[in-house]
Amino acid sequence: MDKIIPLVSMFMLFVVGVFAQIEVDAPPPPPPPVVSEDIFMVVEEMPYFPGCREIENISEKRKCADEKLLSFVYENLEYPKLAKDNKVEGKVVVQFVVEKDGTLKGAKIIRDIGANCGKAGLAVIEKMNETGILWEPGKQRGTAKAVQFNLPIMFKL
Repeated sequence: MDKIIPLVSMFMLFVVGVFAQIEVDAPPPPPPPVVSEDIFMVVEEMPYFPGCREIENISEKRKCADEKLLSFVYENLEYPKLAKDNKVEGKVVVQFVVEKDGTLKGAKIIRDIGANCGKAGLAVIEKMNETGILWEPGKQRGTAKAVQFNLPIMFKL
């Protein structure tokens, strides 16, 4: 028994010493706030083609912007020769995102009638960026947001 007490005492000192050396880590800091860069489908104020900012009435501004957009599209649209030769007509739909700064990104064809008409519609959208045309961005609660936009383009001979 005399040998057991010192042995138990030494064991206890060893155990206490081992646990005293274990560092307790502080909890990790909270993650940074999530910055949402969502692309909106619908916002309170949808994006529109530039050139009508001075018009106060919303419906008149929208009508003016639509007219300017159609004018740009059809002045810059090149009807593909293959489509002309084969008398291809119809509607192409090009989808793109109007970014918060008014630039257009991610343009793609979502409806095509063939004969290179989709490519011709896409080329018009790309020309907007090449010529530096900046759209008025869509807004949600007064803040500019990235908004998806679908543009139908009619091909008619």
